Amino acid sequence: LRQDFQAWIVAAAERQCAENRALHQKVEKCIKDIAAVTETVSVKIDTKVVPLDSKIDVLHSKIDAVHSDINLIASEIETMERRLTMKIEAQRAVATAQVELGAETDDSELSSF
Repeated sequence: LRQDFQAWIVAAAERQCAENRALHQKVEKCIKDIAAVTETVSVKIDTKVVPLDSKIDVLHSKIDAVHSDINLIASEIETMERRLTMKIEAQRAVATAQVELGAETDDSELSSF
């Protein structure tokens, strides 16, 4: 009876070892599958992300160029506004002088009558 029990324990241990080896092989296969999928995903990400990074850099460059152009246009507009303000002030001065000159002329014409 004792030998039967020992044989049963040995057989159970052998079955357990065989099941453990089978599980270990399944785990190793899963790890390899995961590694292969991870590599595939990594390559796909690299092929998508790297070109996107490049495109983003190009967009940043274009945005910088547009920003520079906007600053240049704003500077030109400020210059034009200053020139227009100076011209308007000059026109006002001329108009004021003409009005004053006209008033003096009117007064001198009246006094000559």
